[in-house]
Amino acid sequence: MLRCLDRPPTVTNATSTRRWTYADYCRIPADRRRHEIVDARHFVTPAPSPRHQEVALRLAAQFLRAVESAGRGRVFVAPLDVHLAPGTIVQPDLVVLSKR
Repeated sequence: MLRCLDRPPTVTNATSTRRWTYADYCRIPADRRRHEIVDARHFVTPAPSPRHQEVALRLAAQFLRAVESAGRGRVFVAPLDVHLAPGTIVQPDLVVLSKR
């Protein structure tokens, strides 16, 4: 499992053309914005709106009832680093891991 290590943050230029790595991602200071690395490029989005949070919470509650309560898997809410591929780390609002 990949984990960010406690290291002092470094300031990097988000507009650079260099390829971002998970190590770079781990050095981004906590600033209450969503940082994601997609195809080794850095993307920043503002904090979600209250309406967005309300909808995400209601969806999470529905998934908890349908998935976890039935023993079909696990449900997680943001922030959670999801590694989709090398050079792609995202933080979706909800993550559902089903049992096989």
